[in-house]
Amino acid sequence: MVLLALPQTFMNASGEAVRALCQKHDVDPRELCVVVDEIALPLGTLRMRARGSAGGGAFFLAVLMTFGASLIMLGAAPHLVGFVGVLVVLTVVNAAGALADLLAQSLLQLSVPGHLRGRAGGAWVVAIGLAPLGQLQIGALASLFGVRRQAVDQWLERGVPSERQEKVQTLIAICDLLERKLKPGRLAGVARRPADAYGGKTMLELIAADQHRELLELVRDSFDWATAA
Repeated sequence: MVLLALPQTFMNASGEAVRALCQKHDVDPRELCVVVDEIALPLGTLRMRARGSAGGGAFFLAVLMTFGASLIMLGAAPHLVGFVGVLVVLTVVNAAGALADLLAQSLLQLSVPGHLRGRAGGAWVVAIGLAPLGQLQIGALASLFGVRRQAVDQWLERGVPSERQEKVQTLIAICDLLERKLKPGRLAGVARRPADAYGGKTMLELIAADQHRELLELVRDSFDWATAA
């Protein structure tokens, strides 16, 4: 008897479906033939083998471990290797951090069904895209949108609701503009500082009051040197 099955679980949980299927039909795992698509193979190429590997999981783990180790080295470098050594360690930190971020985004897209990748991208925007405002915690982010923490948790899991997309995109535009115009590390303080141009309020207070569109225009005007002149 030949039994053909297509697991409906996520990629990393497909083993659970296969195990349940083997138990139900009393199938020896050694009699299984697993058919998968492999992005590393050219289109139309077939490959058969008795054993496999983690498919890049070990490489991802190695990158994360390198990133963590390099951060520890960075803390000790000024006392051990001097200025030149610090520059070398900084190079390793930046390279490992950039590679880890790239792999994380790739893993995110490959680990969800195609029709949910847009929602996964929306969750990434909420979690990462607002980082220039000072890595806002979920509670602070919820207060900006006037919702409960549980609602933001659901956005991270299911995607940002359509009625909130406009505000999210406006905040991203504000963050992007400020990040390009201000010195590194200044944005968080600027966002929390009251200003006369904002009626004595902070940027965060305007966002919480749903005045994000007005804030975007004010920020644009403040960097429009022709208008200022």
